[in-house]
Amino acid sequence: MRFLSIDSVKKFHTLLTDRLQHDISQFNSLQNAIIGATFKTASPQETPQLMQQWTDNTVYRLEQARTEQVILEVLAESHIQFERIHFFSDENGRVGRIVLLYLSLRYLSVPIIINNTDRAI
Repeated sequence: MRFLSIDSVKKFHTLLTDRLQHDISQFNSLQNAIIGATFKTASPQETPQLMQQWTDNTVYRLEQARTEQVILEVLAESHIQFERIHFFSDENGRVGRIVLLYLSLRYLSVPIIINNTDRAI
C-alpha cells in the first residue's frame, strides 16, 4: 500500500471527524465555499479526479525531491493545492494539516506545524 493514497486521506478524515459529521470520509456532494477566500473550490464532479491527481502528484514529487529545500517546497505547494480543492464538506483544514504533519515526519523526520496565528484563509 502506498504511504499516501485517497484511502489514507479518507482515513485521516474519519479519525478527525468521528461522530462529528454525517458524511465522514465522503467527498463533497455540494459546492463548497471558504468564507473570505478569493478562489472557488473544486466542484463535486471534479473532486474524485482531482484527489487522484493530487495524491499521485504529491507522491511523485516527494519521491523525486533530493534536498530538504525541495521537499519543503513540495509540501507547501501540496498543502495549498489540498486546501484549494477542498475535498470534503467540512474539516478540510484539519485534514490538510494532519497530512502535512504526516508527510513532513516521513520525509524530513521533523514535524511541520501550522499555528492558529499563521493560518491563512
